[in-house]
Amino acid sequence: LRVALEQVYAETLGDSFSIASLVSKAESNNNLKNALCEWVGQDKLETRRLGYAFRNAKERIVSELSFHHYPSKSKAVAIQWYVKSTR
Repeated sequence: LRVALEQVYAETLGDSFSIASLVSKAESNNNLKNALCEWVGQDKLETRRLGYAFRNAKERIVSELSFHHYPSKSKAVAIQWYVKSTR
């Protein structure tokens, strides 16, 4: 989880993102892809599995970083996640 948090934070710099957009970014960033794949325990990134992992890790602080999401106003809109730093 620590490596995934650090890689996502480095890639997004605290900006919000959807799981699908993160998977797209990971296709061109091997460090991010490897960290996410290792975290979810798969060789290939799947948005559904990654979404479950994000929900399970929500608000869990590791190395002063944690995943959070903005409240969704509609089920038709993808949840927007962000990495929060407690530094």
